Order: sequence, then C-alpha cells, then structure tokens
Amino acid sequence: SPFDIWWMMQPRRYDYYGNVVLADGTVVREEEAEMNFLEACYSFVFGDGDPNEKLTERRWQLVAALIKENKGVVTAEQLAPFLDPDRDPEDDGTADGGGVNVDEGFVLPALVRFGGVPEVVSDSSGSTRVVYSFPDLAVTAGDA
Repeated sequence: SPFDIWWMMQPRRYDYYGNVVLADGTVVREEEAEMNFLEACYSFVFGDGDPNEKLTERRWQLVAALIKENKGVVTAEQLAPFLDPDRDPEDDGTADGGGVNVDEGFVLPALVRFGGVPEVVSDSSGSTRVVYSFPDLAVTAGDA
C-alpha cells in the first residue's frame, strides 16, 4: 500500500529497559532490530559507532609522542592543543586582553601522568620562561 512508507520512516521506540518496540508491538533487543530506511541512510553517510571511543587514550599517546619529539622538554603552548586549556590565550584578564596566558594549570594532568617537572629557564635576551621537563620520556642515546 502507499502508506507503507510511513512505517519505514517511523523512528524507533524504546521501552523502559532499552529494548526496541517494533511497529507491530513486538519487543526485541537493539542488536537484533533491523534499521529502518532513514536510519540506514544516516548510518551509511555518517558511520556507526562512537567516533570518540578511545579519544582519551589517543590524546595521551599524542602528548607522549610530542614530548619524545622535543627530547623531553616542552612548553605549555605546545601541550595546549592536546590538553584543553580552560580559556583562550587572548582572554587573560588583562585590561587590553593582549597579554600572556599565565594560567598553565591545564598542564598538571600531563605532569602527573608522565612524571614531569616545571623548570624556569632564561633565554639569551634575559627573559624567563617556564618549560616542562619529562626525564622519563627524554630521548637517550640508546633510543636514537
């Protein structure tokens, strides 16, 4: 009948226990239920599963790789893309908003996880900078 399209496009209904309730009233587990046309199209276009399934593990692997690439010494600016700082560097609370983000507390989880130590170093121009040293991840002659 021409009204069968209505049944194909009806979204899934779930009962109290998370089971799928089909159009005829039968209850099946979600793994056993077939997808309707719209769900199948959505699944084809966007894929199945959670794309962020192992995001935290992959993020920590990338942080470790970054530290090893830099011979065990990194700055907060290098770690920021991986550790989600709380605010933008431009929004630092100064009057003009153009200062430096001095709140580097977002680096603490990496310091704890990889055994890092903050150090203050001075460069050739005389200004000081905070760098984070990770002795356990420093590249040694045996690793190279």
